[in-house]
Parts: sequence; structure tokens; C-alpha cells
Amino acid sequence: MLTQGFTVCLSSLELLNPGEQGIVTRFSNTDETTIKKLIAMGIKPGMAIILEMRSHNFVVTDGHRRWELDQAMARRICVRLTHTK
Repeated sequence: MLTQGFTVCLSSLELLNPGEQGIVTRFSNTDETTIKKLIAMGIKPGMAIILEMRSHNFVVTDGHRRWELDQAMARRICVRLTHTK
């Protein structure tokens, strides 16, 4: 029996604020070119990422690697929030 409540918050990476982190759950839309590019960069469902900076581009890290993403890429990444700053 579940004795404690929990919250699941899903969001586009595009909507996160710097310092927020989450698990990549899926890629939205059917833009195969962008999705293939993200996978080739090493960004995949199941990985934990942190949004470091948000300006014209989005800078994310997994703690070891860092990626700079444009808005179209950030919009395609759906995350389950695990920590908010």
C-alpha cells in the first residue's frame, strides 16, 4: 500500500530554469532529423541531465559531458523533473 504521496512532473527541456534537473523520458514530435542529431550527440531517454544555462541556446550537462542545444532541440526533449533549484 502506498503510504506517501508523490508527484510526477513532466516538462519540455525548453521550459526548465537553470539548475533544474530531470530524466529524459522521450523525444516529442516526429522530426526525425532533430531526434537523430540528439541521439548522435549522446542524449537519450533514461539519462539524467541538468540545465546549466538558458539564453539564446540551452546548455545541459549529465555531470561529465556538456551540450549546447538550440531551441528546436530543447523543445523536443521531454524530461521528468527530479530536482528544482
